[in-house]
Amino acid sequence: MKNKFVLYFFLIVSLQLFAQNERYEVVNTSINSRVADFGISYLNDSTVIYASSKKTENDKVFSKDRRRNNRQFFIDLYAGKIKDGDIINEQKFTEEVNNKFFMSDISFTNDQKTVYFTWNNFYNTKSRKDSSKWKTLQIVKAVVNDNFELSAIEKLPFNSEEYSVRSPEISKDGSQLFFTSDMQGGYGDSDIYVVDIFENGNYSEPRNLGPSVNTKLSEMFPHAAENGSIYFSSTGHRSTGGLDIFKSKFTNGRYEKAQKLPAPINTEVDDFAFVLNEAENSGFLTSTRKKGIGDADIYSFQKFIICSKEISGRILNINTKEPLSNVHIQLISDGEIVADITTGNNGFYSFKLDCELNYKLEISKQFYDDSELAFSTNNNF
Repeated sequence: MKNKFVLYFFLIVSLQLFAQNERYEVVNTSINSRVADFGISYLNDSTVIYASSKKTENDKVFSKDRRRNNRQFFIDLYAGKIKDGDIINEQKFTEEVNNKFFMSDISFTNDQKTVYFTWNNFYNTKSRKDSSKWKTLQIVKAVVNDNFELSAIEKLPFNSEEYSVRSPEISKDGSQLFFTSDMQGGYGDSDIYVVDIFENGNYSEPRNLGPSVNTKLSEMFPHAAENGSIYFSSTGHRSTGGLDIFKSKFTNGRYEKAQKLPAPINTEVDDFAFVLNEAENSGFLTSTRKKGIGDADIYSFQKFIICSKEISGRILNINTKEPLSNVHIQLISDGEIVADITTGNNGFYSFKLDCELNYKLEISKQFYDDSELAFSTNNNF
């Protein structure tokens, strides 16, 4: 009867198998002006919506308000087409809401029939200022027709004149709405919250995303990924440049400890309003980094996956747990032998791998049963 052997992997080896290196290229877009341009949202794969305080002919009537209420925060929404990582053919998103207040941070449902956005409540509020001494901001919901004209605008039930709620972000399945607020009971200056959206159109009570995301400082601009991860900007989490962009994975019903995205996504100045097209590994962010065009600029980025994966381990006798020498191991992909080795006295083996491929290890040794192990190096973004 033949003996048996076992493939033994160290924990660190298993982690190496699914590790990957990432590189980003960041480029300024041509729609930026000398004033503030920020807050990209995807309307679809080819069109984006963003906010700008640029002056147009249509808002000349509000020039006095612009001077009196801080020129950088007279905001309106614009639409632009994505072409080769740039944004072109910009135009006012809609004239339906001729808004001389603060309006930005927009998020559409997948069917593009409903939109959520931030609106200034300054002229309706009693206190005139929220807890951060800004004009109170609220999230409103509206119906959108085929011409993107807004109607049936309504305030959400968790708005308040005592604090701001802003930066709405619909989850990809439409079941949740994320937002930023400085409401009481949070961890810091402003936190990220979520509410469930029920089928009858009602909302759950706001839930704080917890200390893995929120800190005693400011968290804002949430962006929900398809895999449940949340991207956001923060002055906490040991930020090194004012606002930095972070990612928190959602695993087993909980958000994991936030991880800072690498340079050049983050710089020594404010970087925020990160959005991602996961299918294209590309997206946009807003930054006040040096050599920009204006107060804040919108940048496009492309993410490149650099694969340097490896699988390694030892071949052991299943009974004695002793390393086995002279074991023949073949690495096979798509029916072809990619590499083969014979183990030495320590039973150790190691193979370099490519990304996005299916592999199989075939193992054989005289007087032992043959064995094999199938695995994949799929990209887990």
